Amino acid sequence: MNWESIYLKIYQKANPYKTVICLGNTFLTYLYYGIYPLLLLYVFFYHAQDLLKMICIPGASFCIVSYARKKIGRKRPYEVFHSIPMISKDTKNNAMPSRHIFSAFVITMAVLYYNVLIGRVLFFLAIIEGVIRVIGGVHFVSDVVVGAMLGILSGILLFLI
Repeated sequence: MNWESIYLKIYQKANPYKTVICLGNTFLTYLYYGIYPLLLLYVFFYHAQDLLKMICIPGASFCIVSYARKKIGRKRPYEVFHSIPMISKDTKNNAMPSRHIFSAFVITMAVLYYNVLIGRVLFFLAIIEGVIRVIGGVHFVSDVVVGAMLGILSGILLFLI
């Protein structure tokens, strides 16, 4: 079995759940992008000495990941297999690494720095978001895994600095 047939089989089995997949993607994306400013407010009021690193490390890491995506220029599954993704997307290339997943994991790591329980929940949700991005046809598994690893590594920097 080749990758295209595996991808198309997953896509066909998941297609009846397209609405759930798209809503899950939207919800989780907004959840993470909403949590980050709330985290920064929390840090500002209760751990002001950490504010600069909570802004600079994720921000610089995001810029590096964005630059790497442009340089790598990997095609997305819908480009490679000439299909229509479940998750609405029309960009070309820029699939590796997944910035959505990178962001989810670096934000999770930042939250984990202050609250282990919420961090664990967010970690689980970040994994679900990664699965959704693959099933939704906008990333290969490797795009998501590399995005997650880079997000975790960037988050580790938060603990070390």
